Amino acid sequence: MRGYDPDMSGYAAVKEVVSRDPRWVPVIRACLDYPSEEFAGRWILQGFDPRPRSLKPLLDAGVLFHSQDPSADGKTWYRFVDREGATRALREFGA
Repeated sequence: MRGYDPDMSGYAAVKEVVSRDPRWVPVIRACLDYPSEEFAGRWILQGFDPRPRSLKPLLDAGVLFHSQDPSADGKTWYRFVDREGATRALREFGA
């Protein structure tokens, strides 16, 4: 996967990630459906079987960013770089 490109929109980043590996669609959808703009990676990943190891590929691709330092209990906090763009891209994949 390419590294993060600050000039790439969330839309383009989601399109690239999902084109390379469609298994990210339900994970990205779960992030978008989370009732808060900010979420812990483990909260999102706990519902998947098999469970992805982390959200790092989405971070590296520029879909998500770290919204704060990890907490004392090890939670890593994320937000979307471009929530609207990510939503639009998933819609194009039928999700």
